[in-house]
Amino acid sequence: MSDLSSGYVLICHAPDDRDYARDLARQLTDRRIRARYDERGAAVEQLLKLARRADALLVLMTRAAHDCEPLTEQTEAARSLDIPIYPLAVDDNQPLMELTDKELWRTTRGQRLADNLLQALATDVDAPAAKQRAGFGLPVVLGAAAGAMVVAVVATVLLLGRDNKTDDPPPAAAETRTAAPASPGQVIIASPADGSAVKKCQGFSGSAALPPGDTMMYAVNRVKPSSKDWYYGYLGSYKNGFVPAAWSGDIYFGSAITQKYDVFVYVMSVGQAGKFWNAHKSSDGSFAFGTAAPAGVRPAAHVRVTQGSLDEC
Repeated sequence: MSDLSSGYVLICHAPDDRDYARDLARQLTDRRIRARYDERGAAVEQLLKLARRADALLVLMTRAAHDCEPLTEQTEAARSLDIPIYPLAVDDNQPLMELTDKELWRTTRGQRLADNLLQALATDVDAPAAKQRAGFGLPVVLGAAAGAMVVAVVATVLLLGRDNKTDDPPPAAAETRTAAPASPGQVIIASPADGSAVKKCQGFSGSAALPPGDTMMYAVNRVKPSSKDWYYGYLGSYKNGFVPAAWSGDIYFGSAITQKYDVFVYVMSVGQAGKFWNAHKSSDGSFAFGTAAPAGVRPAAHVRVTQGSLDEC
């Protein structure tokens, strides 16, 4: 995988799918489309270089791909540079969360790629825009600071451009505000405000007036592009109750900018929240998920936010 020349489709795949990626590369080569894939277990930085210089990405979505961090980083790098991305769901696998806003292609192992997909990939490799990107594009080796600045500028331009296309005004950056005192039983989200932009890990804060035996849980659902998946967690470090009048906590969002999320806060007793968490938590206990809002509990507070960056807390 040492060839960093331009004019190719990069097949992004999990390590367990290397043999399948090789077969797809042969299909592309048969159509005179140059292809690259991870032949020998390349380092992540090498994979990112290939992604930045590719004319298109063909992303294999299999069972192994869902927990493959290098694959996610490759697609984020390509997205930031406006390189075409083709999500290919293999067999019955669902699309990766960060690619659900792309046109989805499907195939099964042993089946040849669709002619219209091959034609689209060939067009991207031969397109004038791809050649200009290869000639002007990022050097193979960038200083860390310069590279980060270029990606940040491009990401900002893409964010504003996409919002303009959908007639959505650019969201205001989240700011820390002081919440008004809450009434008994009430929860108020002071920051971020409804309609503002958030980071990948965003601090939330507000006020509450809850009994000592109650705690707060959040539920997050992506609404643009829409998703049936919901993610839950305790809001703040108040798992055992005693929520203070001025509370704070962190919430994680997705892996792509411009996506919109609904964030709900639910008040539950400590015991009720514990049962809900245990019923929905992941196998390693690091998060909880489901396909709907918590049943039988009315939300105490709600904001809709737009992811504006991939920054951590």
